Amino acid sequence: MGTHFYIYEEGDMFNKEGRSVLFVVFAVMVVSLVLVAGCKKPSEKMIETATGGKATVEGDRVTVKTDQGTLEVGGKQEWPSKIPADVPKFTHGKIVSVMENNTPTGTNVFVGIEGVSKSDFDSYVSTLAGAGWKTLTEAKGEDGFFVNTKKGNNMLVVSFSNKSDKGFSGGISYTQAN
Repeated sequence: MGTHFYIYEEGDMFNKEGRSVLFVVFAVMVVSLVLVAGCKKPSEKMIETATGGKATVEGDRVTVKTDQGTLEVGGKQEWPSKIPADVPKFTHGKIVSVMENNTPTGTNVFVGIEGVSKSDFDSYVSTLAGAGWKTLTEAKGEDGFFVNTKKGNNMLVVSFSNKSDKGFSGGISYTQAN
């Protein structure tokens, strides 16, 4: 086996006909790569490889579903339907992520929220008490606030810290025991 060189003569690939052939070859290669890659977006494939789940990327919203649950980040987030009606809806700040996780012991739903004030937190704690949620632990400070509540076998933890010029960030974690 030796090394073979092909010397292009003037007029081979660099003339109009040669460029057309080169373009067709290049186009076939690109189409083949797309077909081999399938219909998945590269970002979805990377997320699926990293998580072992099924990923969907739509605009600025990412959804990852695994056998353990679903995580949604970005896009327009709403109060999750898996949180039952006896948990008052938190109407302050902006919901930035929702994660639902099913385990053998129960279901956990986390709602990530930013832009919350201390008065928003105090108002929500009062609303929880009015809805029958019993406060187990509560802490407040300059850097954040936290409350752990219980109703029946279900737990609700509300925690905010990481203060910025837009308010505090954190979230609400609801756990429903089986």
